[in-house]
Amino acid sequence: MNFIKDLSELEIIELISEIIFPRIISGILPFGDDSIGTLCGGKYLIINSDMFIAKTDLPKSLDYSCAGWKAVTMSVSDIIAKGAKPYGFLMSLGLPRDLPLSNFTKLLKGISSALEFYDMYLLGGDTNEACDLIIDGITFGFSNSRLIPRKGLKEGDLIISTGLFGLTAVGLHLSLSNKTFDISSQEEKDLFYKSICHPVARIDVLNALNEIDEIVASIDSSDGLIRSLYELSRANKLGILIENIPIHPAVISFASRNKLSPKEFALYGGEEFELIIGVRSDKFDAIYEQFQEFGITIYPVGRVIRKLGVYLYENGKIIPVEEKGWMHFKQTKY
Repeated sequence: MNFIKDLSELEIIELISEIIFPRIISGILPFGDDSIGTLCGGKYLIINSDMFIAKTDLPKSLDYSCAGWKAVTMSVSDIIAKGAKPYGFLMSLGLPRDLPLSNFTKLLKGISSALEFYDMYLLGGDTNEACDLIIDGITFGFSNSRLIPRKGLKEGDLIISTGLFGLTAVGLHLSLSNKTFDISSQEEKDLFYKSICHPVARIDVLNALNEIDEIVASIDSSDGLIRSLYELSRANKLGILIENIPIHPAVISFASRNKLSPKEFALYGGEEFELIIGVRSDKFDAIYEQFQEFGITIYPVGRVIRKLGVYLYENGKIIPVEEKGWMHFKQTKY
């Protein structure tokens, strides 16, 4: 292996960890978690960095306001997954010199709309010339109570999600394909489009995360359900058995009409920004009711098992699930 293209994103992160290890500070959250956290003035300060690049993150069917919105949401979601409220946003912009001002204005309006929605403030940043649109976003957040790591699971714990999956995978499929699909209505088409243009980080779940003590692990699903479950498996050195795939009804309907697999859309999508949460199994009924009190419906996904990896219980059999989903460099497609 002689080039970056020969490595996966995970392998690159492992190389960074190996070479720079003496100068890595893990803080309260271990290196490799969604964000970095530390105590600051009696509160938990949490910081996340995420990068948006037009070539890989902006399908041609989306305009630049979608890019601005997504660039903020990508970074915010990781902060929320740790139980912290996002507060401030730093951004470094790499701008092509031939980017039309009309598109740049749309980009800024998308960023502004997202900051307003998440009740955040722009703290500063940097600009430079680049060969593609690049947005490096850094979000700062605070928590008064605790931070929820990826690591905290034990055998027998339950895995739940805050939402249903598959919309963004269908939206991207429609955006990238030249084929004609059977779409039932304009409302269905708009639903799929909105999922990739205007995804929403689950800021509405924040109070529940801070109040429900039985939540022991959390990660967002921005890289897809399966990728996120694998991240939990690696962080805890345990396995996860999927017993239920929470698929959006519109995805099931679309897939059925077009002879496609709703399971594939739900498992291997990405940028849904739902939270995948680990809870103690003996507390599930109480936890379900507590989430309901906050107006949040949770969906069972599976349970934690001893054997490392991710598996699917289907038709009476336990089947290993391949790790796929969005990954830069060596693997650049679903």
